[in-house]
Order: sequence, then structure tokens, then C-alpha cells
Amino acid sequence: MLNKILPKTATSPVMFHRYGYLNRIQYTNEISLGDALSGFLTPDKNFGKELFGIIADKQKVQGFMEKFSRNFPAILDYKVIGLNGFGSSAMAFETFNNKIMKLSYKNHFPNNRPIADFDIPVMLHGHSGDYFYYVEKKADVMQSIPENMQEQYEALKRSILSQGYDLVDFEPKQAGFVAGENKFYLVDPQCAKLKPMARILQNAKNLLNSI
Repeated sequence: MLNKILPKTATSPVMFHRYGYLNRIQYTNEISLGDALSGFLTPDKNFGKELFGIIADKQKVQGFMEKFSRNFPAILDYKVIGLNGFGSSAMAFETFNNKIMKLSYKNHFPNNRPIADFDIPVMLHGHSGDYFYYVEKKADVMQSIPENMQEQYEALKRSILSQGYDLVDFEPKQAGFVAGENKFYLVDPQCAKLKPMARILQNAKNLLNSI
């Protein structure tokens, strides 16, 4: 793993790479979520040309800042210590109090499915238009599953399949282990999609609840 350490200021990051690509950022001090997002709008100052995915999409980053400043200003004040991961539509920050703050452009739960008991527990969530946030329990994410954890990992897969979901593009890194519970949770809800009949029933339930 190659680390590139930039000049230390209040917000200068330490950047971590995997297979030559940026995959994680650690800040030298706690900063607000708003300041972290602002940093992505002026990438040449701290990140050079390394940003990609949603953190390089200035329109979406600006959208989070504008929507949350109007509707959830306290979320932008939330202190974070690093960017733990990101993709094309979501980014996940580690917070000062050992939680994960996940920001997602559009609902991170496919087809607006409900949060299930196999999903990583969500303590707080909300959205403004297409801009969503979730404060989640932190879990250890692994690139491969140790032999002594295989049973817990298989239990997660069985739980998902038994509740009427298909597993889509599921890999070990989409699961997170919570040591205090000796249990794996799904950390990427896009990997669990309701089967067609289950989706019809869920949509009917949602309609009834809205009446």
C-alpha cells in the first residue's frame, strides 16, 4: 500500500491507495463534514488529480452542501476524521464518535426497500430531494473472510436470501463485522434486492401505509 503524506495543516489529508488507486483519506484533525465536502470542490489544493467517482463530481458534492445547509445544517457540522470509502453514487466518512456517516445521491436502498435486520444498523437518516444521509454503526470491512468467521458470514447470506432478497454482486467487502455482536451485517444495501414477488408485496404494503 502506498501512502502519500501531504503538508500538515488543519485539514491536510493523508491519502491511502490500493492497487494504485485512491481508496481512503485520513484527516490530520477532526473537521466538519461541510469542510470535508468543501475540500472536494477545490481538489488541486490537496488532492491533485486523484479524485474520481462521486467525490470528483462537483455538481453532486455542491448539491449535498446546498441541500443540507437548508434542511439539515447540523449534519454539515458533524465532525469526521476520514473518508472510509466511496463509489459512483455514495461516500462514507468515519465520524469522531466511531460511527459512519454515509452520503448517497438517491436512495442507497434499491427500489426504496426498507432497512432490514441484516443491514448495518442505521441510527439516523434523512434526505432532501435526491440527497440522502445515513448515520450507521461502524463495522470492520474485510477484503477476504478469515476461516474462523466463515460461519457468521454464511449466516448473513442465509438471512438475506431467506427474507425474499437476491444477492447481487456480493463480495466480502460488502459485509461488515461487528465484534461486540460476533455478527456480520450488510454494509452495501445495493447488494440485496427484493425478488419480483416480494417487491410487489412490499410496494402494496407501502401504499397501504401511505393511505
